Amino acid sequence: MRTILFILSAWLLCPFLLPAQDSRDMPTRTPEQEAARQTEMLRQALNLNEAQERLVYRINLHYARERQASNSRAEAMERVKRKNADLRKVLTDEQYERLQNKHYERSSYRLPGSRSHPGNAIDSPPATRSHTTVRPSTQPNPRPMTHPGSGYTPR
Repeated sequence: MRTILFILSAWLLCPFLLPAQDSRDMPTRTPEQEAARQTEMLRQALNLNEAQERLVYRINLHYARERQASNSRAEAMERVKRKNADLRKVLTDEQYERLQNKHYERSSYRLPGSRSHPGNAIDSPPATRSHTTVRPSTQPNPRPMTHPGSGYTPR
């Protein structure tokens, strides 16, 4: 009986003991820090030259400042489209394609049940999803399937 009470009380108190993850606890980066981090990631992933690196930093800084001013979802989507268009002007075709593949890969590794689905990255290549399932039809099958050699014939 004591063990049951102990387990029950531990189960009820568990949520109170776990610290809540709050966005206020996360360190906030300045737009300059965010732009530098993004530029460094792109420099490594796309082998940017010095001129490209300077231009990419300016683009990242511009959009980091815009994001800080407004963070509504509709504006964020538009901001991402404009940023991709600006990056497209700076990067070579091969670099831009690698960037788009990187966006696609990142969007493909979502947990099942998350709100966004694979292939939702802007300008991502068409998805070939092996995880899609075929839902059974709610309509009865008008012609039952027969198996050759089974001796079964439908009436």
